[in-house]
Amino acid sequence: MTTTVDSVALFLKQRGYRPRTSESYLFWVRRMESHFPDRDISSLSPEDVASFFQHLQARRLSGQSVRQATSAIRFMFREILRRKDLADVVPNIKLTRPKASIPTQQEVLAIIAKVDNKQFQAALKCIYGMGLELQDVRSLKVKHIDLQEHKIRVQPQRSKVVRLVPIPRFVLDDLKSIAKANTPDQYIFPSKTGAPLAEQSLQRAWRAAQRAANVAGAYNIRSLRHAYIRHLELLGVPLKDVLHHLGVHKARALEYYSSYGAPSTDLTFSPADRVLHEGEGQSSLDSAPYVSEQRLTQLSEAHSPNFDFTRLLALLYELNSASRNRK
Repeated sequence: MTTTVDSVALFLKQRGYRPRTSESYLFWVRRMESHFPDRDISSLSPEDVASFFQHLQARRLSGQSVRQATSAIRFMFREILRRKDLADVVPNIKLTRPKASIPTQQEVLAIIAKVDNKQFQAALKCIYGMGLELQDVRSLKVKHIDLQEHKIRVQPQRSKVVRLVPIPRFVLDDLKSIAKANTPDQYIFPSKTGAPLAEQSLQRAWRAAQRAANVAGAYNIRSLRHAYIRHLELLGVPLKDVLHHLGVHKARALEYYSSYGAPSTDLTFSPADRVLHEGEGQSSLDSAPYVSEQRLTQLSEAHSPNFDFTRLLALLYELNSASRNRK
């Protein structure tokens, strides 16, 4: 006799769900079955479903665990048992994204300098220097490197939108050496078997280097991407332009990243205590940049065998930032 668990397992396999997702869904279906040992899940009432999730919340499970349970149970009722009335009873759990922990540039460079393995060090340089995801770095191949234009072709795992990313100078020599020593179809950062570099290996190298550099803070490899975004913003690059460059276009992401770098301050005065000079010229947010965005774009796209405009661009972004903040 085919059970509900068997039906869910078969459906997940046919649809090509990832192993971890399948394991999680089957775990929660079995958990619900054990909660009602003498009853068939298909015969449950909306009150029964609500009581099951009240039971989970009473056990003080993490928000992430409860969210996994809601996804699995809703999937079972909707796709397998065809009980929309029960699927609608499953609560919607919204998780609050934690604030990112962002290292300073000094901390980032100090940690990377302490990585003994040169391959791991170059991979971490790419993540920080180009704002890449860990999975993006693992999937890079030698053929994606363009040494003439000093750019690298990146296809993010999430958005699938291919983009060309300028290669920072502090990792350029590493990538040149890798490109010369390997064939085009080889991964830039392979494991010993030729497969993509293992995530755990790079994460262990990062943690060891952070300890060696004596850098405190709840930082991880994803912190490097957060640092890339934050540090460009501090240099005067508009946040929306940074996110656009990374292929991030959702308003929710803009809201999230715009808040994580803002320090919280106590409110110590009322607007009634200050004299406002409204209508007397533009605010700093509306004023034109000291160096035009068009000129900055032209410089970023310019290529010369005799000149490197990277430092000049950084200085001009700082100048715009200072001008905008009236420094």
